Amino acid sequence: FFSRFFDSRLSTMFFCGAGGGGGPPPTHVFALGRRRRRSYKRKVLDQGPVMLKHRGFPGRFPGTDHQFTLRRANPRGVTPLVARERFRDRRPTDRRADAAFMAALWEHFGDAPFERGNLDAGRLSWLFGREVVPAEDPFDPESYEALLQIDVVAARTSFPDVVGDA
Repeated sequence: FFSRFFDSRLSTMFFCGAGGGGGPPPTHVFALGRRRRRSYKRKVLDQGPVMLKHRGFPGRFPGTDHQFTLRRANPRGVTPLVARERFRDRRPTDRRADAAFMAALWEHFGDAPFERGNLDAGRLSWLFGREVVPAEDPFDPESYEALLQIDVVAARTSFPDVVGDA
């Protein structure tokens, strides 16, 4: 009687909930056959463009949902950088998020050129064309390898507390 529960096939069904007890059936890679496992690994490892991850850069603005970095590259393509206009009636949290993102850029890179990498395109687009400008010509807005640079004069004008006098 007890040998049924300790059989390798039945114990996974019994303890993992595949028999209708405690949850979904196990869906890990090893449940697939050898050929299907290889194709699964190829699909998982080939996930689109490669991007540089800026270690030590803050991931988001604390206390809000404003994102500063991406976890992984978008497999459907890179989000292009576009210059967005900042209006005077923006919410205060948006303004603080812009200032915090500019402070993180200034602290992390200074006035040196930097690669776009895993920096969020939406957050960069609020600064792009004014405080953050292309550092290469021709510039590809749909590339994770695109080089950007902080325009120090424009950054001091827009964010005097962040950049300050050097």
